[in-house]
Amino acid sequence: MELTPQDHTEIGFEWLMHRLETITPYGTDRAREQTPYRPDQAPELEAELSAVEFFHQLDPIKLRRISGALTAFKDIRRSLERLGHGGVFDEVEFYEIKFFCYHTEVLRAIVSELKNPRLQLIPTDEIFEILDPQANKRLTFHFYNEYDERLEGLRADKRRLDRLYYQDAGNLVAMNERGKVIAQLDDVTWEVRQTLSRRLRPFVQRLKENIATVARIDHWLAKAQLAKQYGGVRPSLQPTVLARGMRNPWIEAVLRDKHRSLQPIDIALDKGCTVLTGANMGGKSVSLKTLLLNVELFRHGYYVYAKELCCPLFSYVSYQAQDQASLEQGLSSFGREVVMMRDIMTRRQEPGLIVLDEPARGTNPSEASAIVTALCQSYREANSMLLIVTHFPGVARAANRHFQMSGLRLDTDTIRDWSETESEEALAYLERQMDYRLVEVSADQAVPHEGIRVMQFLGMPESFIDTIKQYLGEENDET
Repeated sequence: MELTPQDHTEIGFEWLMHRLETITPYGTDRAREQTPYRPDQAPELEAELSAVEFFHQLDPIKLRRISGALTAFKDIRRSLERLGHGGVFDEVEFYEIKFFCYHTEVLRAIVSELKNPRLQLIPTDEIFEILDPQANKRLTFHFYNEYDERLEGLRADKRRLDRLYYQDAGNLVAMNERGKVIAQLDDVTWEVRQTLSRRLRPFVQRLKENIATVARIDHWLAKAQLAKQYGGVRPSLQPTVLARGMRNPWIEAVLRDKHRSLQPIDIALDKGCTVLTGANMGGKSVSLKTLLLNVELFRHGYYVYAKELCCPLFSYVSYQAQDQASLEQGLSSFGREVVMMRDIMTRRQEPGLIVLDEPARGTNPSEASAIVTALCQSYREANSMLLIVTHFPGVARAANRHFQMSGLRLDTDTIRDWSETESEEALAYLERQMDYRLVEVSADQAVPHEGIRVMQFLGMPESFIDTIKQYLGEENDET
């Protein structure tokens, strides 16, 4: 019932996530693993949005300082897991922990100035001191002589024997003694590694908590930067959906390449069923994807792309597009729709959002119209929100609300003037005359027959148009 990775690709969510510029491996994983907030997690969502807002409003110089500090963090999680389960670190791992602690203190100094308790890191001075017995604050690590008094003598002996060995490789006494010293040095070093690992083990949880804080800071900063890049705003948590000036940055980018623009969308949804009608060229599918993208961003604690968006938290969001197939399940297109309808019917009293783009197209029109009307009727008193795009007449009478695309702005004279024009030029003009705004209309508002107007505009013979109108009139009489 939830949106799939394919749905995320179709609505532009995945496109935006590829533009989310996290810096650390911790922030990257937090972004990838974040799941939608549920209806019982409203306080957590508000806290997430407040954190993003904090970074969104932060001074650019401070943002650059934080970004710079984050670039130094490397992934030490596997080492920590091994240490926590009794593992013994090698020299490189001790260095990585020391490096992490050093840069934790750098970042801690920066965020401490911001006076935000959610950004505070736990001090790591004590850990750093264990790994810096000479107290020189250098970003290096070595099994220093201070760790064991035997190390200095053994290293001195090894240096002396090294000189003898290299002066006379045939000196078997020196070679034998050198081998014994190296073995002793390895044994003492192993004891030092064990001791140091044992001393660090109590700090594993502290380091993990700091990793989680670094992940949050990185992800919140990336969310704020993404909002700035595409003009996002903080959404509001409300019982119903109200969107003004809603946009889809992915579709805007696609249209920009074609020197076109996306018209912002306004829509409102309540519990129950809302029907959306309009011409095939009316951009209804674009409206659905724009709504779904922004709802999904909201559910994941991101800023949204609209002048205003109020939205509830849904227990699930489901999307059924026109030509989706299910090869894995081996079902026909209509069979898959029936399975989906069966599933959503069982969950209509849950606070979900279901978006259907021209459902029931896989059966004959009269049956399909009845199916969609019955579906609307069954959702009138539901706790879920059902949004249906359809061309079938009369369906809106069974719904709670009815929105319609404003459609083509063509008058008779315009149709006459352009009917002899070259096709490509006429199509480009026709596209420019589309008004994609959604307008709430009455339940009895007829589904527009703009197909005929398009055919007239593109120069179809009048006799053919008259025949279509004749059949259309007969169909209306039968209805």
